[in-house]
This record gives sequence, structure tokens and C-alpha cells, in this order.
Amino acid sequence: MRNRDIIVRQLELLEGKLNTLRHIVNTQSPISEYYSVLNSANEILEEVKSYVEVEDLSSNEINRII
Repeated sequence: MRNRDIIVRQLELLEGKLNTLRHIVNTQSPISEYYSVLNSANEILEEVKSYVEVEDLSSNEINRII
């Protein structure tokens, strides 16, 4: 996988966003703050998807949609 480091870094960022969302819910912060972090998490998810899409398939992978 060519972009392994980038993908791992993005997934760590996404994990941080999820922890932030958990904190926001526990502290009953404003809903606007929740949506802001949620939108940021969605952007990270889209970036990870785009990195995975450009990766070449290995010989033992099957490209099918579930």
C-alpha cells in the first residue's frame, strides 16, 4: 500500500474527532460544535476513501461491491 502512512495518520485524526464528539455529548456542548466536528470527521473519511480508491489491487483481492 503506497499511502499507508497517510491513511494511518488520517485514521488517527478521525479517531481524535470521535473522541471529541464523545466529549461534546458528555458535556452537553452546543449542537453547532457537534456539527462542526462531525463535518470535519466526514471530510477526513472522504480523504481516506479517495486514498484507498487509488491503490492498486493486490493479486489476492477481489473488487466487488458488497
